[in-house]
Amino acid sequence: NKNGSITYIDLPIDLKTKSEITSLFTRDNIMYSLADHYIEKLKQVTAKRELQYLSNKINVMVKENRDVFDIKSEIDNKLEEVSQYGVAIMSSQNKEIEEEFLATLGQKAHPIHTGFKSLDYIIGGMFPGYFVLIGGIPGVGKSTLMLNIMNNILIVGKKVLFVSLEMPYAETHAKLISLNSGIPLSIIRGVEATEDYSNIFNGVAKITDYKLYRMGARGATVNDIELEIKRLG
Repeated sequence: NKNGSITYIDLPIDLKTKSEITSLFTRDNIMYSLADHYIEKLKQVTAKRELQYLSNKINVMVKENRDVFDIKSEIDNKLEEVSQYGVAIMSSQNKEIEEEFLATLGQKAHPIHTGFKSLDYIIGGMFPGYFVLIGGIPGVGKSTLMLNIMNNILIVGKKVLFVSLEMPYAETHAKLISLNSGIPLSIIRGVEATEDYSNIFNGVAKITDYKLYRMGARGATVNDIELEIKRLG
C-alpha cells in the first residue's frame, strides 16, 4: 500500500513492528535454513518449464517449415541455458557428497565381500545402501554369478532376501545344493544317476542353516519387497 521497496531482508523487520503478526516470525530460523532447499527445487521446476517451452517452440518452427539449422540452433541455445540450472544443482549435491565423504575418513570400513577376491579388490566390496547391478548379454552366467555371490554372503552368516520373478525356488535350491556339495547340477536335478548321496546331504545341511529368505510370487511389487525387507529387519 505504501508503494515502497521490498527485499528478502527488510520485509520481516518491517512486519515485526506490527505486534498483531509477531507470531508469524517465531520460526524464522527454520524458514531461512530451508531457503537453499527450496531454491534448488525452484531451479529444477524452472528447467523443466524451459524444456517444455522448447518442445512447443520446436513444434511451431517445424510447422513453419523453418530451416533445420535454425531449429538445431534454437535447441542448442536453450539446452545450454537449461544446463546452467543443472550445474547449480550438481554443485550443491557435490558439496553434500564431499561432506559425507570427509566424515567417513579414518573410520574402519566393513564391506560385504562377494567372495571373489579379484572382484572385491576392484569394487572394494559392497556397503550398506549400495545398489549393485549385474549386467550382460543372455547366456553369459549373470544368474550363476549372482547365486555364487549370494551363497558366499550366506556362508559367513549374513541375512539375504532372494527375490526372483522368473527362477523357481526349486531351481534356486538345486543350484545352491550343487555349489555346496560339489555335485554337478545335472545330478542334483536327477538327470544323471549317482551314489554320492552323502555330499548331497551335506550340501542340503549347509543350506538349512542359511539365513535365506525368498519371495517372488507373481504380482510381487516393489512395495511388497520393501515391506518384506522392513519385516525381516
